[in-house]
Amino acid sequence: METYEEQRKNRLDEVVFDYIQDDDATPETFYRDLKDVLISNRKYYEEQIMRIDKISNLCGFDGEPLLDFGLERYSQYTEEEIDAMCSEADRKSKEEINLEIQANSPFNDGYTQEFYREQLKNLKDSKDIAHSDCYWDTDRNR
Repeated sequence: METYEEQRKNRLDEVVFDYIQDDDATPETFYRDLKDVLISNRKYYEEQIMRIDKISNLCGFDGEPLLDFGLERYSQYTEEEIDAMCSEADRKSKEEINLEIQANSPFNDGYTQEFYREQLKNLKDSKDIAHSDCYWDTDRNR
């Protein structure tokens, strides 16, 4: 008799084999379907955690961790470092964050990195403007 792990692996093998044998299924189809399944599963479990939290709050268990997944052991950052990074990310625009990523990405060649560094410099230079005291603009009045 097969173990559970062997049965699980065989089921996965059947699914992958099905995608390989289907002439209409491309690698992109397999990728998109796998991604959709993972997102769907994540959403399901997030909803379950929210339901547990609501029930916990109704029962008066506010602040008491009922579920400890031990996820902190997977984080290379402390809570303070994560808070600092989130504050920094909130301060920057999406465009600036994207330019920084592209300018420093090891997946981009030197010319591409240099192009994004120049774009980032231009963006930062354009932010050096006088802020108006008459109205508040969340992008310019940081």
